[in-house]
Amino acid sequence: MVVVYKARLFSVERKKCTYKGRRFVFDNIIGPDTVAVLPILGDGSIILEKQYRYTIGKSIYEVPAGHMDKGENPKEAAARELKEETGYDAKSIKYIFSAYVAPGTKTEMQHYFIAKDLEKGKTNREPDEFIRIVKVSVADALAMIENKSIIDLKTIALLLFFSRSRT
Repeated sequence: MVVVYKARLFSVERKKCTYKGRRFVFDNIIGPDTVAVLPILGDGSIILEKQYRYTIGKSIYEVPAGHMDKGENPKEAAARELKEETGYDAKSIKYIFSAYVAPGTKTEMQHYFIAKDLEKGKTNREPDEFIRIVKVSVADALAMIENKSIIDLKTIALLLFFSRSRT
């Protein structure tokens, strides 16, 4: 294994692999696991973020999410990201499921949560986070998926799961 690139949040490792008698070279993106959290307000509406994403050059609707810090457990990371990005503290954060983001290239596992019993406080955003908070009903959020206003996969996954289970 050789590290071919190292950035602040991830590295790219090149490995020589053998599987079922075939040899090949494979590049892996190695980085921290992440969390995504769907905040539910007392009236049943949800909080989304409209966040500018440099990679795609536009703002998109997303649930609060982010990388886990070293030694941090997923639930702690979800609470931290919720607070940092939206200003809300949650008295209840429930684990829903975990899934690989892109198992063909990345080691990242994303952990999904639902947050309830929210109390508004102050945000503590990173300098490169440009976020506007948007409150919508679950029905409106589902319509936003259908009309392609929501195009972020983690957000779609959490909204669809929540709408089916009402966890």
